[in-house]
This record gives sequence, structure tokens and C-alpha cells, in this order.
Amino acid sequence: MRLLRKAVITARTRGVVTMLAMAARKVARSVDVRRDQAADRIEALAPFSVPDPYQPDTVPRPHLRWQAAEHLRLRWYVPEPGRGSGGHQTLFRLVHLLGQRGHDSEVAVLHGEHVARTRGEMRRFVREQFGADAPVVWDTDEHTDVDVVLASSWQTAYAITADVRCALRAYVVQDWEPDFYPRGAEQILAENSYRLGHAHIAAGPWLAARLQGIGVAADVFHLGADQVAYYPSEEPRPEAGQHVVFYARPFTARRCFELGCEALRLLDLALGPGRLTVSMVGAGIRPFPTPYRARWLGVLPPAELRRLYAGADAVLVLSATNPSLVPLEAALCAAPVVDLRVPSAEGTFEDGVTGVLAPPSPGGLAAALRGVLEDPAAARALGRRARQHALTRTWDAAAETVERHLLAALRRAAGAPALL
Repeated sequence: MRLLRKAVITARTRGVVTMLAMAARKVARSVDVRRDQAADRIEALAPFSVPDPYQPDTVPRPHLRWQAAEHLRLRWYVPEPGRGSGGHQTLFRLVHLLGQRGHDSEVAVLHGEHVARTRGEMRRFVREQFGADAPVVWDTDEHTDVDVVLASSWQTAYAITADVRCALRAYVVQDWEPDFYPRGAEQILAENSYRLGHAHIAAGPWLAARLQGIGVAADVFHLGADQVAYYPSEEPRPEAGQHVVFYARPFTARRCFELGCEALRLLDLALGPGRLTVSMVGAGIRPFPTPYRARWLGVLPPAELRRLYAGADAVLVLSATNPSLVPLEAALCAAPVVDLRVPSAEGTFEDGVTGVLAPPSPGGLAAALRGVLEDPAAARALGRRARQHALTRTWDAAAETVERHLLAALRRAAGAPALL
């Protein structure tokens, strides 16, 4: 309508011919933009056509043979790290803890030559943001020999096929990334990344089952939770009424931001005016009108998140694919966690015992949240059980499991007998 009104005004003030000429130029520019975008997309996807899982000869074999050394040398290929990234948090915790177990790591940043930081600056950023100190290289650098190169995303799974200075290629799978895209080229290429012959180590049984469903073997490790940073305490609520912390990431589709917002609107209606306060965390969001009191807190450090979780009546954390670190971190604070009742969530919490798994609809989520808020004694008991469950998921155990799977895969690749 706005464009139509502008066209009418232009026709009246400058004439119909001028208006039509302006419209023609606008259409031409729009076509040019779409043409440029199409060319950019084709160029961006070109690197994923060279290693073809359906033509094994296009994937070069590693050039080294494992020497059964006690300490491993590892090269981790990662997308550019960003502040607050849960996927990078998991990878760098593993890097740090495997270092404590005697294994040396370096981090190869994908498209590193295009990032704003130097290698040294990137190393400092990783150390300060994620607590891991490892040499940083770019994916295009001349690399040294290592025992294992590891992928951490579907794009890096393709990138490591060019790294032959290793004895093994492995892929730490943290989510089912084909689901990040509509059915099309990117989804197919993401799924093909699981067929490139790497040794797969999946973050949880749901992912391993998805991989096995396409005929790909996978080992499993469980995500840990930081028991030092997250713990319960008596925290003051922000205001009178009831307080929900919502992990809100509108630009991450699998986080179901719209479902959560609509559920909170319905919850506010059910509770009545002035009773609900919602703390939005996890991403910087431009404030918008809400019927409830909303606090727009963005990406917070663990100490502030802990205080929020410990003082919340409920924590709403939604994931339509593999669960992240957030539910376990909230559970360590004895907070009642509400998530979607989908197959991927069932390995994290047991519904009604260690968490609440709600039907995946706004009404279902609102009803689940209301049930938690209106029975504080049951919610506190649920939070205590959730904490006991989360205490069993340690990062030390995760690192030990990944180490064991890597050693087993190296033995298989070298033709050595497996250790019982």
C-alpha cells in the first residue's frame, strides 16, 4: 500500500510517464539484486561440490598412519567463534579438558583469512570468552601433522576432507543441521556431510539415532553442565508476581521464538494483569510491546544467568532439534525447566520428573508453564530433582568419552585390535 500511495503521488505531481519510468528502474534494480544474490549463493555453495560422498574417489584419504602415541595431536575446524555461542562453548570445553588429559589441540578457523581478528587476537578471544588456550590457525594455512582432524559443523565436515596431514578425520555432531534449512540445496549438502566417511561422535542418543537412520555409524557422548558456575541459592525476584526466564533467540529458527512469545501472551491472559514478569535472555532483541512486564537482558555472563535461573519460577528453553547446554545449566540452579515434548528432548529430561515437556503449541506451553507457576511446592521439588539429574552430566565425563571414542576410531583406522 505504501508503494501504491507513493506511485499515485508521483503520478499527480510529476506525471504518469515519470512515475512509470521510476517504477521500471525500481523493478530493474530489484531484478539485478536478485540476480546478484543468486550468483552469490551459487559461489558460496561451490566448495561443497568437490568432496562428493557418492563418488568416494573425490575424498582424499588421510596420508598418515597412527603411531599409537600416548598423547594425541588434534586439529579442530570451527566456524568463526562468536560471543555466547553454545556450540563453540562445548567444543572449547572439550579442547581444554582434553588438554588436561595430555592431548594437544590447535583450532583451525573456517574462512579465517576473512575474519576481523588476527590469529593471535582470535586466540585471546577464545581464551577470554571460552576458557580454552590453544594455538589458532586458519583453515587455509599450511598445516602440521596431527593424529586427528575434527569437524564441528556441516561446512567444516567438507573442509577437513582437504586436510590429509592426519591419520583420522572425525566429526563432532552437535545438532541435526539439515533441519536448519528448508528442503533444498543447503539441506541436501548438510545431510551429505554425514556421508563423507568421517568417524562420528554425536552429542546424545537422538543424534546418533538420526545418523544411524541414514546408514551412518555414530558413537555418543553426553553434554555436560558447569557445576562451578551454576548452582542454586535464594535469589530475590525482580518484582512481585511470577517470573519466567525465556531463552529467546528470534534469529535461530529451532529456538521457536514465536511459539514461546505466544505462549507467554496466553500465560499472561490466564494469570491476570500485572502478575507476570519475563526476562528475555540469549540474544540482543530490540524491545517490542508485551502485555506482561518484559526485561530485555540479551547475552549475559554465567554469574548473571545463574542469579536469574535461581530466582525464577520457571525457565522456558525451547529447541525443536537437539537440546543445548542451557536446560542443564538452568537445572543446576534447581530451576523448573519447560521445553518442547519432541523426541530430541527426551534424552535430557524425564517429563514430570526432572523437567516439564510440553505439547509443541502455544496453548500447550502456556498450560505447562501455568501448571508450574500455580504449584510452587511441586515446582521446587521438580527443580531439586532436575539438579540431581544435571549433577550426573559432567564435562569431565564428556571429555573422557570423546577421548575414548577417538582412540577407538584411530585403532580401527590403523587396523589394530580394539581394547576391551
